[in-house]
Amino acid sequence: MGFSALGFSILYFVSDIRPEQLFIHGCSPFEQTAAGLAYGLATGFIAWQLLKLGFMQRVKNFYGKMLQDLNFSWLDIVFLSLCAGIGEEILFRACMQYYAGIWITSIVFIAIHGYLNPKNWRLSIYGLSMTAVIVGLSYLFEELGMIFAISAHFAIDLFLFGKSEEERFS
Repeated sequence: MGFSALGFSILYFVSDIRPEQLFIHGCSPFEQTAAGLAYGLATGFIAWQLLKLGFMQRVKNFYGKMLQDLNFSWLDIVFLSLCAGIGEEILFRACMQYYAGIWITSIVFIAIHGYLNPKNWRLSIYGLSMTAVIVGLSYLFEELGMIFAISAHFAIDLFLFGKSEEERFS
């Protein structure tokens, strides 16, 4: 929630954009939600397929172990995915992207998540693929709206967290 507050504050005090304007841009809320969920599930599925490749096993195991140690319930996964979708999209897409543009914002977003690491080429391959996903999400945000971005981010996280959790019990 801190990311949302920071993003809204920057937009309110520094730009000519008011927070409520973020949610009236684009197509209807239903269309944004449906498109966002579809984009997020499709790109989450592709990211999971990449992680399942043999040479990516270390990356998948690293994140799987980290999530296993946190011992999230399904309710935790839904809640965290929703919070990340709302908070990070308001801060990065609505605020930072407004000032820095799509490419810089997308690269910073992925780098902050730790997916671009010159010392780990496997992780960087995953990071580059996720950068492409976020660049796509960013362009679609500008066309479709904020609810699209939030829904897509939520679905990506939910899918990837869910698959990691599912593997833990299989």
